[in-house]
Amino acid sequence: MEISGPNSQKTEAKSDKSVSNVAKPATAGATAKSSATSGNQSGQADTVSLTDTAARLKELEMGLANQPVVDTQRVQSVQSAINDGTFEVDPDSVAEKMIDFETGLDETS
Repeated sequence: MEISGPNSQKTEAKSDKSVSNVAKPATAGATAKSSATSGNQSGQADTVSLTDTAARLKELEMGLANQPVVDTQRVQSVQSAINDGTFEVDPDSVAEKMIDFETGLDETS
């Protein structure tokens, strides 16, 4: 195969290409208990083992995914209090939380 153009060089296509799997060295200071086996020419599949912590985090993630995003019982309670005229706002508490929120934003930037 020939490729020609203003910025190209003459190249030849090779029909015999081979790629081999190369295991990457572990990073220094790695604390996770994991093992990996690269696939080889005999057809052996790659395997990965996760730490107990990673497995636990996955369980927690799945549990949180099943939780509702909004606490509907709390929303209904506040709506009822507003409709009844019994909902009270503590201005000092609101002001304090606004200041805490703004302070937190300043710390992250």
